[in-house]
Amino acid sequence: MHNQGILTSLRKYRTRDTSDPLENFVTEAFAWLLKNDPAWSLYFLQSLDCSHASDPAVLQDAQWSTQNNWGGKFPDMVCELADPGFAYVFEHKVWSHLHADQLNNYRDYAAKQYGPAGFRVILITAHRGQHAQNPDEALCWEGVYLFIQKYLSDGRPDTASRAHYLMEDFLELLDELGLGPIGAFKREEVIGYSTSFRSRMNHLWERVAVQLQSVASNEEDMGSVFSAAGQSDDFR
Repeated sequence: MHNQGILTSLRKYRTRDTSDPLENFVTEAFAWLLKNDPAWSLYFLQSLDCSHASDPAVLQDAQWSTQNNWGGKFPDMVCELADPGFAYVFEHKVWSHLHADQLNNYRDYAAKQYGPAGFRVILITAHRGQHAQNPDEALCWEGVYLFIQKYLSDGRPDTASRAHYLMEDFLELLDELGLGPIGAFKREEVIGYSTSFRSRMNHLWERVAVQLQSVASNEEDMGSVFSAAGQSDDFR
C-alpha cells in the first residue's frame, strides 16, 4: 500500500468539536513516521513496557491508522497486527485531560473486535499529572522524544536519509510545543541568576529596613506627644 506524504497526512485530519487540533497535528505527524519507517515502528513497539511479544516477527508488518471511528468514539491512533490479530490503541493528549470513561469506551470496543486479551491501551500526554483511567501503559511525549533520539543515535536511519531528516523535524516540533525534555540550566546561568537574586533581595531588604526605621521613629515621636498630652491639665 502506498503511504501518503506527510503534508497530505497532516492536511487530512478532520476537526471535531471534542477534538484538539494541536493533538491531531502531533498525532498525524507521529503516525506518519511510524507508517513510513518499518524499522522505527518495530523499535517503538519493542520499547513499550506493555509490548505483548518479544519476537520481532510478530511485531513486523504493523498497520498504523488514525481517525478510526469506533462507534462514535475516536482513538487517536491504532496499530493492528495481522498475526495474531492484536491491536495497540493510543490516546494522545497535549495539554487537555481525558474525558469521562474515555479509555473504558476504547476497551469495550476493542474487546469486541480483538478479544479481552487482544489489545493494549496506551496513553501519551504532556505530563504525568494527565495520567488517569488505568491505561496499560502511560507515557509522556518526552519519553517518545527520547525513544526517537535513541533510535537516531544508534544510526538508524542513515543521517542522510529523508526519514532521519523528518524525525529530527518531529523532535524540533515537540521542543517547540514544550513537549521535549526540559533542558538543564547551564552552571554559569544558575550562578548568575543566584547572584542577581541575592543582590535584589539585599537591596529590597535595605529599603524595607529604612521604611521600618522611619515608621518606628514616627511612632516614637507620636508616643512622646501623647505622653506629654497625658500630663497636661487640658487632658485630665
